Amino acid sequence: MENSFIEASKEAHAIRNNYGNSSSYSNKKSFKYLLTIPEAIKAASQAQNISSLLDHGCGRGGLKECIDSAQFLSIRTYNYDPAIPEFATLPKEKFDIVTSIDVLEHIGREDIDSTLTEIKGLTDKFFFFCIDLLPASKRTSDGRNFHFLIAPADWWCQKLKEHFKIATFIEAGELPGGETYPIHLYGCASNSMKNFKAMNSFLENVLIANKRLVWKNGVSMKNYE
Repeated sequence: MENSFIEASKEAHAIRNNYGNSSSYSNKKSFKYLLTIPEAIKAASQAQNISSLLDHGCGRGGLKECIDSAQFLSIRTYNYDPAIPEFATLPKEKFDIVTSIDVLEHIGREDIDSTLTEIKGLTDKFFFFCIDLLPASKRTSDGRNFHFLIAPADWWCQKLKEHFKIATFIEAGELPGGETYPIHLYGCASNSMKNFKAMNSFLENVLIANKRLVWKNGVSMKNYE
C-alpha cells in the first residue's frame, strides 16, 4: 500500500533531522527567513485588527517561534501538523490568518480539496500560501517524489478559487534571459472583501514574493525594475 501524504511526511521527519527545521525562519540565508512573516503581519495589522494566526502544516513549529519572538507583535499563534504528534490536534476555532508554507504541494491530488476545505473552515480573515512548483530533490521510500502534487501555477490558482472567492497571486521564477520558469506561487485568499486591504498589505510585505527569482544552477533573488 502506498504511503499517504501524512505517512510520507512522518517518514521525512524521521529520516531527515533538518526537515521542517524550526531554525529556518531565523537563518538569514534561508528561504523562509526571506518571507518576513512578522513584518507582513505588522503591515496587515495596520489595515485591520489581527489577533491570531494558525500555521497549517507547521513542521517543527519554526514560524510560531519566529512570530512569538518578534517584540513588535502581540498575536496568538497556534501550530498544526498531522505528521508531528505534539501538533497533531486540529483546532476547532477560527484564526484571523491561516498560513500554509511549502505544504500544499506535499498533499496528493485526491486529498487537496478536503485540505483546502479544512483550511477555509479555519480561516476567519485570510489565508496566506506559498507553493513550490518544482519537484522535490528527495523521494519517499517507495520511490515517489516528496512533492506529491506538481502542477502549474494556473492549476493552483483555479483550485484555490474553488474554495476562496477573492485571491491575489504572485508567480515567481524566470531564467536569466527573462523567460518564464515557475518556481513558487505566493498569494493570499479570502471570502470577504473586508479583508482585501489587509491581505494585500500582508503580501506586499512578504519580501521574497516581491523579488524576481532567477534560476541558473540555483536560485538568485533580484529586484524588479
